Amino acid sequence: LYFLDDQGGVHATTRAIPRTLAVGSAALQELLWGIDPSSLAGFTTALPTPEEVLNRNPHNPAWGPRVTLRSLIIDNGVATADFSEEINAYGGGSARVEGIYQQVISTLKQFTAVTDVKITVEGQSAAVLQP
Repeated sequence: LYFLDDQGGVHATTRAIPRTLAVGSAALQELLWGIDPSSLAGFTTALPTPEEVLNRNPHNPAWGPRVTLRSLIIDNGVATADFSEEINAYGGGSARVEGIYQQVISTLKQFTAVTDVKITVEGQSAAVLQP
């Protein structure tokens, strides 16, 4: 998993994931759960936390309690990660958007089957994660 340091740099961290054929999806699921404060002091995440989702103003009443991975499809080396609309709780800002992209891309590109990454939200790719 890749998290951010206080300078905005992306750094690899390790987390045990149960054996699965869907290791990319499992890695993204773990990334969405966020940082384990007991072992990753000094790191942060650009992905919206459950607190940010629930406290977003204005809050979308249709949102669930956190960002979820709807699907991950890898086709000819291109990984398309589709997230729930709760990812929009990031609140804007180009640095925040860049951090989200870097965390997701770095987490997926560690796998040899992935050469490129696309991020979609609720199946849409146009105008997603805008600063």
